[in-house]
Amino acid sequence: VVLAASAAGHSGRAMAVHQTRDARAPGFVVLASHQQRPSVGCASLKPNDNAGPEIDRPDPASARYGQFLTNEEVRFFDSFSTPKDETIAVVNGWKNNIEAATISPSGDMLQTSIPVPRANELLRTQFDIITHIESGETSIRTPEYSILAALEPHIDYVHPTTMF
Repeated sequence: VVLAASAAGHSGRAMAVHQTRDARAPGFVVLASHQQRPSVGCASLKPNDNAGPEIDRPDPASARYGQFLTNEEVRFFDSFSTPKDETIAVVNGWKNNIEAATISPSGDMLQTSIPVPRANELLRTQFDIITHIESGETSIRTPEYSILAALEPHIDYVHPTTMF
């Protein structure tokens, strides 16, 4: 499910709970532990500037409300979400030869596919198959996961994990 280093690479290295939920989202039930198929996952890297400039288009009071950004404006805003060189170096060291594709123009989202049992081990978690009661749609989620403590300043979140 996400970017991760080999299990041997974790021995003796401090782990930290990165995200946790007290309870499952309402309307979802656990069907079973998820162990079989590989799962596509992604990690969001911390941007180099969390604030960045404000975009006025979501504001109904703005004269530019609802207008699309130009290509130049998109590149400008992407420059604020591009991860720092240090973040890229730390995450590349963590993923330890696991293939991962950058899936966003600014380079802040990485995607990979690894077997769920390995993701369970690497993220110190237990992924479950859950279903939404009304729609019947299933997905995999976990109530909590951990990452190497050294990665905490560099990773916003891992998905799919605790978000419903």
